[in-house]
Amino acid sequence: MTAIDNNVPVPEESTTKKITKRARKPKSEAKNTSTAGLIQALQFVSHAQKPIGPLYETHCIVNNGWVVGFDGVLTIGCKVEENISACPKTTTLLTALQKCTDALSITQLNEHYIAVKSAKYRATIPCVPFEDIPLSAPDEPIAVINDEVKKAFAILAPFATEGDLNAYRAGILLQAYSAVAMDSSLMLEYAHGIDLPPGLLIPKASAVAIAKAPKPLARFGFSQGSATFYFDDGSFIKTQLFKDGYPTYQNVFARFNLGNLTTPPPELFTAIEAVLPLSESGFVYLRGDKVQSHSSEDVGAVYNVGGIPQGMCFKGEKLLKVKEHFGQAVFDEAVKGVYFQQRNVIRGVLMGANE
Repeated sequence: MTAIDNNVPVPEESTTKKITKRARKPKSEAKNTSTAGLIQALQFVSHAQKPIGPLYETHCIVNNGWVVGFDGVLTIGCKVEENISACPKTTTLLTALQKCTDALSITQLNEHYIAVKSAKYRATIPCVPFEDIPLSAPDEPIAVINDEVKKAFAILAPFATEGDLNAYRAGILLQAYSAVAMDSSLMLEYAHGIDLPPGLLIPKASAVAIAKAPKPLARFGFSQGSATFYFDDGSFIKTQLFKDGYPTYQNVFARFNLGNLTTPPPELFTAIEAVLPLSESGFVYLRGDKVQSHSSEDVGAVYNVGGIPQGMCFKGEKLLKVKEHFGQAVFDEAVKGVYFQQRNVIRGVLMGANE
């Protein structure tokens, strides 16, 4: 065996032999233990796999009690009970296992195929040689983390734009005690409260995969170009990092006078939702005692609501996107933006537009 690291050994050459044969058990027990565990592992690594694409994106490594998938950015690994040594097509193996309802056996026919058999069902799964699947070791864990990081990614991911030419808009900045996401006019920061290294720019797809993982986060490791998130069962998600720098976003927050924080009128977002469908531009206009779909109240829709600023306009969908974070806010006509926060955990800025 040639080990890439202590966690994910890769055999020097594949063999032809019977890989796994479990004793016959009651149907429910067989389905709910080993088969279900392998299915869950394949579903976990499927965030780094695709039905069609290069071999490394369509085939995973199953070896020495691990299932590992790689897509060029993400490396995802999960422990399994099965003693299989092959690189099967991930979606095909997962589909076959989901059809198994009885005691399961998996037989390696040669380096190109494994066979899955359960009662009257049998499926042949295509495989590729190990050397066709590039793999890198996970980063050594250096810190204890928890699901606050998952919460941060879940909240911030919708505000990052995958594929944006500016990397800082395409990812989430993970740093000591907080994480940040932004687009062209909106910025949001979540205080996760964990001491982490500075300047880790996580791609949006990686953040989404980590946020959706159905198990608790436990540890964290990083290197110059990657970061690895470990879960409490030993499984991990490793991601490549964007190398670009991040803007000095704190300067934007500093432009607002937080001494003027107030609680927005309860009907503010009801008014926005009411007039926005009639706005051809997508903007809504704040007029001190009303919200309008157009700059003139003679056109479109108007909703009367007091206690809002005069002479400001914002993209309506972006205001609605952050409405749950508007515990308190400062609308600043000079800055042409609004600062908002929620329980000292989330804070953000939305910039308006010139009318």
